[in-house]
Amino acid sequence: MVRFHHVSLSVNNLQRSLDFYKKLGFRQTKEWKQDDGSLTIVHITLEDLTLELFCYKEHQKNSKNKTLEQDLRLNGIKHFALQVKSVQKMYEFCVEQNFEIAEPITNGRVVDKYFFVKDPDGIFVEFVEDTQNS
Repeated sequence: MVRFHHVSLSVNNLQRSLDFYKKLGFRQTKEWKQDDGSLTIVHITLEDLTLELFCYKEHQKNSKNKTLEQDLRLNGIKHFALQVKSVQKMYEFCVEQNFEIAEPITNGRVVDKYFFVKDPDGIFVEFVEDTQNS
């Protein structure tokens, strides 16, 4: 039987990413470091979702200036979504935390409402209110 295990993200600054995701309720569950310090891998978990953060000492930077529309046109994983009870309350929380809002609250096509933020490395994180699949 197949079941979901994790999603991997390559990050520029591990502590900055940990701080960002901890504000959303993730907790660190595992850590591994290459002996020479060239790579650190950390697992952070929120309920059944695990993110695997890769942080290379020497890395290639991602373009943080891309828009959601530009990113969606490129092949590959585009974003991940976290379901919330109230998109409005989560939006207000994200503003209070000074998260970069990438797309405003929008009425969805397949969910009720959603909006996007960018994490510290420009990775899109979507928050969805989906009363049909609660």
